[in-house]
Amino acid sequence: MNIDELRQACIRGGIEVAKFGTGKAKTLENLLEEVTTGETVLEEQGGKLVRTISVLGVNVYYEAPDGKRYRLIEEKQVFNKGSRERARKLEVSLGEKLLPGESPDEVAVSRAIREELKINDGYIITKDPSFEKKETRLSESYPGLESIYKVYRFVVQLADPAYNPNGYKEEGSEKTTYFKWIEE
Repeated sequence: MNIDELRQACIRGGIEVAKFGTGKAKTLENLLEEVTTGETVLEEQGGKLVRTISVLGVNVYYEAPDGKRYRLIEEKQVFNKGSRERARKLEVSLGEKLLPGESPDEVAVSRAIREELKINDGYIITKDPSFEKKETRLSESYPGLESIYKVYRFVVQLADPAYNPNGYKEEGSEKTTYFKWIEE
């Protein structure tokens, strides 16, 4: 699929691609990259274009020696192009799309922690067996695009060597994401 084919598929599915890349929305090129890498599957269902993604929802905690417990949250994302800023209210510390063929397990969570927080070790991962859901809603990233999210929730407990009291920063080619600690 190329950018023109994707644009036509969106238009056939009733999606206004002109809204992509404005405000908090990602671009059509971002969607094409998700499709190309396999992070996103697009299908036409009943005349609509539907996006399906599998996502890890990871809550990251640190318990200080004084007994205080902290949870990591995403503070904001700053986009390099146009200096746009986006603050999302995530239910989890970080969300990461599963890659093609990747299982929702500790290996995938370790990849997410390594990629987003630059932490290689010094933590314990626990799966939240009570939380596995599938929800359908309009995408905030791609206005008008109905998305099916398969969400798998995990908890990560950081040990002292992995804890950075100043938070973390993920620098990507298109945006920088800032994470900070809040006391629970």
